[in-house]
Amino acid sequence: MKKFLFSVVALAGLFLASCSSEPAQEVAPVTKGGKVISLQASMADFTRATDTAFEAGDQIGLYIFNPEAYLSNVAYTFGANGFAAATEQVWYEDEALESQVVAYYPYSTTVGSFTVKSVQTSHAAYTASDLMVASTTATPTEEAISLPFKHMLSKVNLTIVNETEEAVTSVYFADVAGTVSYDVKDAAATLKASGSMTIEAGKLEDGTYTLIVAPQSVAPKMVITTESGKQYNFKVEQAVELKAGTVSTASVKIEKQEDPLPPTPDPIYVSIDWTIADWAEGEELEFVQTEEEVVVPSGCKIYADVTATGWSNVNIYMWDTTATISADWPGTAITTEEVDGKTYYAYDATALLGKTISVIFNNGTEQTVDLNNIVVENDLFFTLTSKNGDGKWEATILGLPAPDPSVAPVNALLGVVGAHNEWGKTPDNELVWNGAMYVAKGVTLEAGAGFKVRGNNEWNDAFNYGPSAEATIAVNGSVDVVNGSGAQNILAPEAGTFDIYFDYAAMKVYLMAEGEEPATMKVD
Repeated sequence: MKKFLFSVVALAGLFLASCSSEPAQEVAPVTKGGKVISLQASMADFTRATDTAFEAGDQIGLYIFNPEAYLSNVAYTFGANGFAAATEQVWYEDEALESQVVAYYPYSTTVGSFTVKSVQTSHAAYTASDLMVASTTATPTEEAISLPFKHMLSKVNLTIVNETEEAVTSVYFADVAGTVSYDVKDAAATLKASGSMTIEAGKLEDGTYTLIVAPQSVAPKMVITTESGKQYNFKVEQAVELKAGTVSTASVKIEKQEDPLPPTPDPIYVSIDWTIADWAEGEELEFVQTEEEVVVPSGCKIYADVTATGWSNVNIYMWDTTATISADWPGTAITTEEVDGKTYYAYDATALLGKTISVIFNNGTEQTVDLNNIVVENDLFFTLTSKNGDGKWEATILGLPAPDPSVAPVNALLGVVGAHNEWGKTPDNELVWNGAMYVAKGVTLEAGAGFKVRGNNEWNDAFNYGPSAEATIAVNGSVDVVNGSGAQNILAPEAGTFDIYFDYAAMKVYLMAEGEEPATMKVD
């Protein structure tokens, strides 16, 4: 989403800058049906020093209520001609009937709950954490409807005065809420924060740090680590209000310390100035440095041993069920690193923690097979072994359970496809392996809507799962499925939001009420 600009801006100037809306970005028009639904997506009250515009590939979700949903969570993707839906959308015939038009970013197949990324060190993770909503009223018209997007969450910018001899390697906010629930029809009034998490801030080109959190009243803790592993811990003793749509600022100083610290050191008081987004002067608070350590997440890396290949350069190409998550083919170039006396090509995968991804290693000419269903939870060691009949390198993996053909199809990222995502017009709901079955949680279905399980977000009879004859599944029930061209649709018995489980070993699909699990599921 919006360009994450790394311009060098004096901190005082940044927060005295005037607000300004971006030029409108029009939805590409469609040509048939009634009056075309045309949108102008602008960013109201944004500061050009930080957030400017949508980028190619960004998706928003569109609703039209009058009062029931005329359009419900239709995905619009930003491209060379502005925003466009995969299928054309037109107005209803009653030109006097006024509707509420709502759009939000980033698009999701499940709406009403949102969690920021715990690692916001990359452009993609930062923008994916910035929930925005636009709402207006309109009647059917050929004119473009203006949708001014507003930030729903709260942003914090941090300045660190480093008087040590070491570089700062990471900055964390701890014990803060990062999840919100909301009603898309009235997001601002219904937004509620929940949970507690640690968030790693991203570093800007001017040396400051930034992150996005849920709006909340909180006394946050801050952790600063340096290249030797030293950890500086700070806390705010009185709660501060991090309001929706505002940018708060903090400035702290870290000083060289004797090692070890005296047994009972005097606290070091650090002055902090907070400025809220209307650019008025905020409260003046004090951070207190403390010996109480906060546990921060450890990183992880992906390692590749390519000795058998003779390669002298290595790229890593990665994707998940929604998009490419490395540079475009041949991917991101990686460099060597020594581990226990052995040379590997290494990639820092900290930002991918918790994701299930696919990986290809290559040297620009030769490549590995697709290495699928890779769960990034710890360091992963790949060893390229030998070429298969297609001339692609096979690999073994340490740090990840070996694939078991009885419970996991080979070379497939599984997902749920159906009427709810226009049979693949938007990404499938990813089915994630939980140790016993695959599960996609929070899938919203209409009564009688059909769905199936497939692989890799594409139609391929190698990974096409459904009953041998179209069948309605009961809530908290299951249906037997087959694989291949004979697989038919599974029909939802009623409207609702469900957790869908796929037992590959037994070839069964379960439709469970949210939070419920199949009675037969046992996770080791």
